[in-house]
Amino acid sequence: MAVVLFTCTIPFTVWRPQHLFPILPSTAGAVVLIAAGIVPSEQLIPAANIVSGAAITILASCPMSILLDSIGFCTRVRH
Repeated sequence: MAVVLFTCTIPFTVWRPQHLFPILPSTAGAVVLIAAGIVPSEQLIPAANIVSGAAITILASCPMSILLDSIGFCTRVRH
């Protein structure tokens, strides 16, 4: 069932019918996996701990790049 759900979720994430946000099919798939018992709820916290470091790094990169761009860092590096 997990493979079937994954196979159904990917096209909706890529295709985005009617400009659907990509997070919605992924979230719906995750909810179905948890509700069906394929992913036990005990594994949610350890999984969140594993991906939280990467998420914080990605989120911190956005303001840093905006700040560097606002002071002209990118134009100075290119020339």
